[in-house]
Amino acid sequence: MNLDQSGLVLRGINVSSFDNWMFQVTRQEQQSLGLSTMFVPLFRIERVFLDEQIGEVGSYSQRFEDQVGMAVENYLGLVAENDEEPS
Repeated sequence: MNLDQSGLVLRGINVSSFDNWMFQVTRQEQQSLGLSTMFVPLFRIERVFLDEQIGEVGSYSQRFEDQVGMAVENYLGLVAENDEEPS
């Protein structure tokens, strides 16, 4: 994610597609779903939410790790296996 005065660039997947994508990864199927890069102009941004646990409800990244058995950052190659998780 990158935010500057012109807008926000982020890479992610539509929340409604997340479960299907995660199950494709779990079953090691050919990927028909994946991440896309998107630019949103600053004047269109009202709020940005972090993926984090709220009470008993786990985050999307926790759900992915529970289902797939590895951190989503590792699966996507964003963190080397020996590196620490981002804080």
